[in-house]
Amino acid sequence: MHTGHGYGFGKTILFGEHFVVHGLPGIVSALQQTLTVQVKKSDTEKHATADNSIRFNSTKIRKFTTKMALPRITAITNLLKINTPLHITFGGTLKIANHGMGASAANLVALARALNAMFKLNLTNEQINNAAYEGEKIDHGTPSGIDNTAATYGGTFLFERNTITPIHLKQPLEIVLAESGKSTSTKTVINSVKKLKEEKPKYVEEIFKNYKDLVKNAYTALQNFDIKVVGSLMDKNHELLKQLTVSCKELDKMVLIAKNSGALGAKLTGTGRGGLIVALTPGKDLQNKVSHALEQKGFETLKTTIQ
Repeated sequence: MHTGHGYGFGKTILFGEHFVVHGLPGIVSALQQTLTVQVKKSDTEKHATADNSIRFNSTKIRKFTTKMALPRITAITNLLKINTPLHITFGGTLKIANHGMGASAANLVALARALNAMFKLNLTNEQINNAAYEGEKIDHGTPSGIDNTAATYGGTFLFERNTITPIHLKQPLEIVLAESGKSTSTKTVINSVKKLKEEKPKYVEEIFKNYKDLVKNAYTALQNFDIKVVGSLMDKNHELLKQLTVSCKELDKMVLIAKNSGALGAKLTGTGRGGLIVALTPGKDLQNKVSHALEQKGFETLKTTIQ
């Protein structure tokens, strides 16, 4: 029992932000980028952390401090019945944004995997996923589970009430993720949508109904690798999210820049009211063009692929 190492995938939600919280299906893709965790016994008789994670913009993003991490770490160590004080080092290649890439879930999956390795717990992927979900509850109250599932299993899949159906893409697809430089807490935005649903049930039910049709079509289009249809459905998904009041002027501006630069589709991804957009940009040339256009307007980007 010396050290343990683990990893968790970052993610982008292609379809379904906020809708998944209300039990509707979502489509998520893991990113190539991962977060990593190394655990070893702490000399201080208390949990301690070090943070080597990559940032989008270190002047705007908080460091992943021990104080922030401790409740999540404790949730997992309690669940796994680990009493040893640990020194935990977070690292990896995922550029952490405020919200949208599933960084907290990737960290938690990586931590569960590292503890599994160090203490020889023989956990299955399902148990790793469940442990990460316990940690996710600390920040998000009742999360959908989509982030930790993507962080655990990787790939692209349809997610509905904790059931995953893999989607095998014909080939990797280039995307651009862009950071707005603004953020709102996930819990705040989720509660805001719940309040809207209570106050305007018919209005929200109509949006939900339109989304159900949209995600069904998106699932088929991805299976058939009909990427033009996928792009147009991403645009429609963004419009529905605007109707749910979870977009903002920065995100709408970024979507417009991406579309005007040739992106097949673009939408907010993650919490909303700040955070990220995802743009569908098949081929390196288009990916570079869209990324450059967003960077020119002061938005930091990450060029990556889904598969």
